[in-house]
Amino acid sequence: MSTQIDYDQLAQNYSSLRKASEHIISHVATRLKSGDIKQFAEIGCGTGDHLYALTQVLGGDAHGFDDSKEMLNQARLKYPELRARQGNVDERFPYNARSFGLAFSVNVIHYIKDLEHYFAEARRVLRDGGKVLTVTDSEDDIRNRTMARYFPETIKTDLRRYPSIEMIAAAMRSAGFSDIELTHTLHSYRIDESHLERFRNKASSTLRLIGQNCFDIGVSKMTADVKAGICEGQEVYTYVWGLK
Repeated sequence: MSTQIDYDQLAQNYSSLRKASEHIISHVATRLKSGDIKQFAEIGCGTGDHLYALTQVLGGDAHGFDDSKEMLNQARLKYPELRARQGNVDERFPYNARSFGLAFSVNVIHYIKDLEHYFAEARRVLRDGGKVLTVTDSEDDIRNRTMARYFPETIKTDLRRYPSIEMIAAAMRSAGFSDIELTHTLHSYRIDESHLERFRNKASSTLRLIGQNCFDIGVSKMTADVKAGICEGQEVYTYVWGLK
């Protein structure tokens, strides 16, 4: 079982099969008044889906960076107006100090090697009074989401990969963030053929890290449940907010 994922090779797959979560965008937008955030940046923007969707709600001047050239190429094809550049999240962020009112990431924090460095860089590029946001999965999220039910090996895999919420909050405090707050969203939905296609094509890194037998069994069970009209999904996220 490989623990390395080449996102350049997966870029087209991700671009065609994944999209921004409307529930993430709605939740973030309700906490940020339109017009209050003039400039914001997504750390690890991938194919740009969440960055573009948030731009449509908040307006303002949006920027993003990612380590994968092909992910960025896909982002530019889909959203030519996005300002996306290459950069490594484990190094110095490719922005000047005090550039943004919001720095956020979605499903990126489990790739970070040094959380304290990451949040120190996030704080550096934020203006005074700016906010940092990490959208991630808590232990409860990992245990209760759809993948846990159909692909139980993902629980162990992601509990090993994901930093705990307590670790994230501690690194934020160490970097100088205050007013740390947790919020949560949970959305139930009926899994249909379009959702099933994403699982079949492993449009999630976790599904590329589990054993083939577990994957095959999970897809078979999900396919049967979709055909029977009884396949219910759970989208769960935890949001960790901090203030500079």
